[in-house]
Amino acid sequence: MTDALEQINRLNIQIAEYEQEISDIEDELDEANQNLEEKQAELEEAQKEYEKSKEIVGERLVAMYETSKTTYLDVLVGSKDLSDFLSKYYMLKQIAEYDEEFLNTLTISKNKLQIETTATEEVKNEVETVKNRLTSKQGSLEVLVSDKSNLISTLSAQELELQEQLEQFEEDKKSIQAELEELAKQNAIKASVTPSTCGYISPLLGKTANNITTGYKGYVGHTGVDFAVESGTEVLAVKSGTVVISDALKNSNGSYRSYGEYVVIDHHDGTMTLYAHGTADSRTVKEGDEVEAGQVIMLSGSTRKFYGTASTF
Repeated sequence: MTDALEQINRLNIQIAEYEQEISDIEDELDEANQNLEEKQAELEEAQKEYEKSKEIVGERLVAMYETSKTTYLDVLVGSKDLSDFLSKYYMLKQIAEYDEEFLNTLTISKNKLQIETTATEEVKNEVETVKNRLTSKQGSLEVLVSDKSNLISTLSAQELELQEQLEQFEEDKKSIQAELEELAKQNAIKASVTPSTCGYISPLLGKTANNITTGYKGYVGHTGVDFAVESGTEVLAVKSGTVVISDALKNSNGSYRSYGEYVVIDHHDGTMTLYAHGTADSRTVKEGDEVEAGQVIMLSGSTRKFYGTASTF
């Protein structure tokens, strides 16, 4: 792989990472905005409660001012007898308690309003912080995309064709990954499930780690394991499970691209395995099939010219 292609592929990885980070930040921003809406609603409610309490206490203070010429002592002294005195005493006591209760309510409402105001301001600051992070990441992404465009302009026709193939591979990889994540959700496979550390076999009979080759011409985006085998070699399920994908990726002209003929098996232990680059129409399983470890699921082949005769597990 030429230096230019290698740089482009490294930029592709960086771009993919930035795009994922931007997507995560956008989700975080949505959550922060939703939190802000909730806080603003709570603040409005606290403001209404405070205004209502203040209005009631204000009305009571006005009433007390208007009747200020008549003191509590005057009311008690003017009692006709002991029974009348006691009745007025308890009435005045209730009024005092009532006034104190409303003053306490006003204080509580005011404190709650202050708390909600502070909380809302904090969330507003959080939203602004997330927005700034998003803007920064988007700016960095634009720089990477520009660098990549400049490098692509220097590629030869052959290098450009290879780059397009690798770009398509990355797109297919992301698409399949998203599909697998959705399948995992549907099957209620939780990320906290610890993957099995034993019970897996080689996907190719008689082949071991010694038969594993490197990724395509040092392609840094290659995340699978390639086995150098003859075309038509039986590909085996490494562990029992359920086939969740059995498909072929083709271009509009019918030629294969990226993974070509491929199968994905869910092992129901928090892991899935993907088998790619099978011989044309050699898949022996379909979506929903239950398979056992060692069962033939397809034949290895060269479903994309730049992959050679290899089966990726």
